[in-house]
Amino acid sequence: MSKSRPSGSVPKKNQNTAPAAPQKTPAEKMRDRYVFACVALILYVMPAVTCLGMIYATGGNLANMALGMIVSALAVPLGLLGMHFYKLQSGRMLMGALCILLCMGHIVSAVLLGGWYLIMVPHFVLILVCISGLKCIEK
Repeated sequence: MSKSRPSGSVPKKNQNTAPAAPQKTPAEKMRDRYVFACVALILYVMPAVTCLGMIYATGGNLANMALGMIVSALAVPLGLLGMHFYKLQSGRMLMGALCILLCMGHIVSAVLLGGWYLIMVPHFVLILVCISGLKCIEK
């Protein structure tokens, strides 16, 4: 007698597979990216300012470190304003201009701080992510 399956039965499906996650549209991805960048700009300020303060305490140049702290601290109002503009669904041009202005401050800080600027690089990247998601502000 052979141990083969009868010809009319259907093989059982593997029931251990998880259901597939719903796919996000590009507009939803852009919105999530923008909101993440705004919130992260606000939250990364404390580590950046603390690290720059420790660098100053170990003998860094006060003027350069102070400029770096000011540029880092300006990310908080930028993130809050970005969330406000997202709620209003307006202000895309103003937000873009402010992001570019803060990027200029980061470039000046990078030149003045040299290698110490690595502490502030996440802020710069978050500003660029925020710029990439600006399209979600206005429809």
